[in-house]
Amino acid sequence: MAKLDQFKKDLLSLPAEDVVKSYLFKGEPYVFRDQPASLNLMRRHLSLHLKVAENCIVIVGSAQTGFSLAPDSFPRAFHPGSDIDVVVVDATLFDRLWKDILRWHYPLRTMRLPESD
Repeated sequence: MAKLDQFKKDLLSLPAEDVVKSYLFKGEPYVFRDQPASLNLMRRHLSLHLKVAENCIVIVGSAQTGFSLAPDSFPRAFHPGSDIDVVVVDATLFDRLWKDILRWHYPLRTMRLPESD
């Protein structure tokens, strides 16, 4: 059974959590199916520059599954013009970025916007 057909079947018969784990977080990403070494290269590159562990970097979306999961484009096949959605999960990186965002926008938190007419 093709992966898309199995996905549809599983979506109707399995708990949502199981579907998400199986299709979004397990297995080799579709985009790297013919070049698995490229996945490791990308993870190493991002890991080095973001200062996170390689296992904190995950491919999701159509680049992972081979087809779009978005309601308005399901099940459009992954194609050369598709983007690659990358998720980075790291508490230290999140805290660092959150503090930077607050610092950059700190004056805006205390400014009042002009009243509208």
